[in-house]
Amino acid sequence: PVPIVMLHRWMTLCQMSATAAAAEASAVDCHKRRRSPSAPPAKRSRPSEQPPSRGLANLPPELLFRILASGCLDADDLGQLACTCRSFHHLVREFTESAYACRLLRASMPNLVGSPTSAAASSDVACSDSKFVRAGRLLKRLSCFDALPDRLRLLHRYLMPSCLAAAEPGATIREVRAHYSAAGLLVGEFTAGWPARWLDPAGLALLRLFDPRSSRRRPALLTVAELAVSSGGAPVSAVDDFRVRLFIRHLFLAVCSERQRWRRFCRLLAAWRSRPAAWLLFVTLGPTFESRVMWRDMSRSTAASAAQIDACFGSLGDALRALYTDKKLRPRIPRLFEELTRLPTAWLSENSACVLLMAGCQVSRLVLNGMARRMSKSESTSNELVMLLTSLCLVTVKAKQPFGLVAGLIRSTIAAAPSAAKRAYLIDSFGDSFRTVMADLYESEGLEGRMEDFCILLRAQAELTKSLLRLLLPLRTEAVRTGRREE
Repeated sequence: PVPIVMLHRWMTLCQMSATAAAAEASAVDCHKRRRSPSAPPAKRSRPSEQPPSRGLANLPPELLFRILASGCLDADDLGQLACTCRSFHHLVREFTESAYACRLLRASMPNLVGSPTSAAASSDVACSDSKFVRAGRLLKRLSCFDALPDRLRLLHRYLMPSCLAAAEPGATIREVRAHYSAAGLLVGEFTAGWPARWLDPAGLALLRLFDPRSSRRRPALLTVAELAVSSGGAPVSAVDDFRVRLFIRHLFLAVCSERQRWRRFCRLLAAWRSRPAAWLLFVTLGPTFESRVMWRDMSRSTAASAAQIDACFGSLGDALRALYTDKKLRPRIPRLFEELTRLPTAWLSENSACVLLMAGCQVSRLVLNGMARRMSKSESTSNELVMLLTSLCLVTVKAKQPFGLVAGLIRSTIAAAPSAAKRAYLIDSFGDSFRTVMADLYESEGLEGRMEDFCILLRAQAELTKSLLRLLLPLRTEAVRTGRREE
């Protein structure tokens, strides 16, 4: 057998010969250009730009494997060698299964948990970001000839230990946020340039692989949504919910462009049933308070102003609007909205009205008409629909939105009732709802401090009356014209 030192010298001689050949070719080109000035200038090859794997390309595979095992190359050389050809790629991948290669690659990976988070260390943050991008580029080179499952398996192998370390109970929110932001940079560089057909399966696979509640001991990694549903839909932990939110926002949604972000998120929701999809939707895009997802704080009114409504429910409305653009997912919106309002412990109808207001007129009409068609099945659905319409009127006045859209929604909802009796019942109940809200305000404590609520209620009644009169005035005019013609 040839000693490793001799092989290393041979590799050095190959690199020197390649450099000398490039220099000689450059000198010949320069001499030709001097003799023929009309010839187009040729590209000059610089000896310093020759890749380190150029000399390795002339070695037999058996000798090359021994050089890899000797420790003469670093992680960057392995990445460049893997991109040379398919045979070298298989050789490098076989070498990466060894214990030495695992230690070498993990040593080249930056520490995800210990990444800087303070705004003062801006230079350290930029340096750390470049390390994550470099690590993602290295993994991308090592898997350039692999199929999608093999690429995700390689990413999972070197990133999962850091994910488990960041999911420890002692990790702070700042550490978890820094971890997922760094992982998003690494995965973004790793998935750059992938075909469009790989993005959605890759996102779902990442969600399964990097579950913060999972462990390597379990044979099958369950998703966070399935874990939440198995516990009755209640949140397991507010910290875990916030970690899932950071994971999806910084890692799953950050790897795609702004145009494809909602499309990918909608396809992610389409992979689950209505209940886990609603849980995932609320955890990812729902309102938060002090780094906690607002599960039990939704019993208070959040519709104080238009800016506050947009901050709390704007993302949920954008997601429902994106679901409406997909014809396959559009029929699931009423069921998803119903589960979304039932998941929190205490949910006000005013919050549901805020979500519909942010979602737009088309989504609101789809949800309200669906509830009107189900009035014959349950009396509670009728009461919920009446309260939702009343809250929608109040929220529209608070947000200072045009009231004509709400009047059109009320008209289409009443028309969607299954029978004339149900339509009459809905009209009477809707008329009594304002009286009920007024009575509740009179009976509440601190009546002097509720003057603003009285003003909003009276303004909503006035706007509703004017809108209904605008709708009824053309009908009245047509009836008068018809009567004059008969006379």
